[in-house]
Amino acid sequence: DEKGNKIEEAKYNSDGSLKYKYTYKHNNNGNKIEEASYNADGSLKWKETYKYDSNIKYKIAERARYRSNGYLEEKITYKYDRNREIKEEAIYKYNKSDGSLKFKETKKYDVRGNIIEDIKYKYDKKGNIIEKAEYNSDDWSLKEKETYKYDNNGNIIEKARYNSDEALEYKKTYKYDSNGIRIENTE
Repeated sequence: DEKGNKIEEAKYNSDGSLKYKYTYKHNNNGNKIEEASYNADGSLKWKETYKYDSNIKYKIAERARYRSNGYLEEKITYKYDRNREIKEEAIYKYNKSDGSLKFKETKKYDVRGNIIEDIKYKYDKKGNIIEKAEYNSDDWSLKEKETYKYDNNGNIIEKARYNSDEALEYKKTYKYDSNGIRIENTE
């Protein structure tokens, strides 16, 4: 473009036919805000969008990748400390078929850039958390894990916690009346 930003990149086969193509869009600061990949037939393969931290110039606050069907495939968000170093990162992954959230991982960093907290979440097709696992930052072994089960109305009916050896520490069950009001807890 007129500011010297790359707006298109293409690779061709020896016969002159298109092998693949990428297109790029930039904001007024020259930051890439969109990248798209195209198949040889010109159809969209995937698209990524970028949002930037309004307080820290040139630092990405969010990167999102979309499938050709328009569904979000993956999103990563970033938060920075006052020294412009990353302090939090969240990774979201979505189901191919319907775009629902299936996985989330959150990481927190110390001032030296070391991961000090790592928690992974798994979701069912209805968006309910079915597993939460926290990992030790020194050796990435499991610290603890919780699992969740739900009834057809989305009410939690079981919560279980496991230790680092995945041995059951406790299990709670819940019962509800016909109005969805919790009437019983057992441990």
